[in-house]
Amino acid sequence: MITEPSQKESGSTLVLALIIVGISFVVVGSYVGLALNRNKVAMHSMAWNQAMAVAEAGVEEGLAQIQYSITPTNGWSGAGGVYSLARNSPFGGTNSHFAVNFTSADPPVITSTGYVRAPLLSGYIKRVVRVTTVKGTNQFPYGIRAKGTITISGSSILDSFDSSDTNYSINGMYTPLRHKDNIYVASQSGASKAVQVGTGKIFGYVETSAGTVTVGSSGVVGDNNYASNSLNAGTIQMSPVYHALTNYNKDVVDVSLPSGILTNALSPPLPGTHWVNGTNYTYALGNGTYNNLASLTIPGGGSMVVTGNATLYVPGSFTLSGSGFVYLAPGSTFSLYVGTTNVSGNDSITISGGGVANGTGVASSFAVFGLPSVKTATYSGSAAFIGTSDAPEASTTLSGSAMGVG
Repeated sequence: MITEPSQKESGSTLVLALIIVGISFVVVGSYVGLALNRNKVAMHSMAWNQAMAVAEAGVEEGLAQIQYSITPTNGWSGAGGVYSLARNSPFGGTNSHFAVNFTSADPPVITSTGYVRAPLLSGYIKRVVRVTTVKGTNQFPYGIRAKGTITISGSSILDSFDSSDTNYSINGMYTPLRHKDNIYVASQSGASKAVQVGTGKIFGYVETSAGTVTVGSSGVVGDNNYASNSLNAGTIQMSPVYHALTNYNKDVVDVSLPSGILTNALSPPLPGTHWVNGTNYTYALGNGTYNNLASLTIPGGGSMVVTGNATLYVPGSFTLSGSGFVYLAPGSTFSLYVGTTNVSGNDSITISGGGVANGTGVASSFAVFGLPSVKTATYSGSAAFIGTSDAPEASTTLSGSAMGVG
């Protein structure tokens, strides 16, 4: 005989079923919540890592601007000795941006903050990177700089180019047809004629600490369009940017010899017969450091070839005269150190006649350094000077039809 369950038993069964369903909902809800939290943590971690990459992009912008110019250009603004830039979406998209600034201290300090939109939230995750820069031991972002005066005369031209950009070079080589206009000529002098442009042309900028810049009747300082216009002869470009700056605030540190240049030097270059690619040179430098032990003069009829990564130290004066010349073969580098640490010395660097033919076409491949005893640095003649010159204690003169390319 079948009996119907009592109302009490039916109610107990219903309650038990409801409890089981409730527990199931709690378990499923907990699992879904855990999965959502795990997904949120993963997305948060990804955004956290992305914010660091965005901040580093800001650091790169700061380093590029310091290399190009300490003054506010390329979208940077400046106030109170701090230069700032903000950029949205550095890697595309719309969910990230950075704010970067650097101080005008020497050396500058860069602070960059990267922002990435927080996942499932309305705010941003941010990471901050602070970089204290250091001075380089070799090249610097100047074509010419000196503590003393700089004089340019004749039809001298100071120019610049970019070996990595086909818009501003041909196969990485300098050509006046594709030059840039951002060479900097800097003098720490506060004299009334700290930089005398004379009748030369500077496709770029002149910087002094407090001294004045003078320009002769056919001289000019400015960008490509301005300096190439004969109507602007005898002037300095004023707009949209003034090209004669008086805010040079870096301490020009005297040149010192690299570590090991004396102890690791090879024998001094000796005159003789050195055939390289069918040409006979008086001196030949390969890979390594050479110590000349005294002054070195390469007169008319003399020559020097550099075929490797060479450093030459001349503790006296260095002179190229007459038809004498130095040739840097493609792929080589040449660093020339002249003088001693004797501040009261009276050594000199004179490059005239055939000059230095930089066959690499790259300014960073050739550098001239004048130690404190060097009091005059002169470049004249007709050969283009493709390189950099750092002789802080020397009065620097470019004359004749010399061309300086940095």
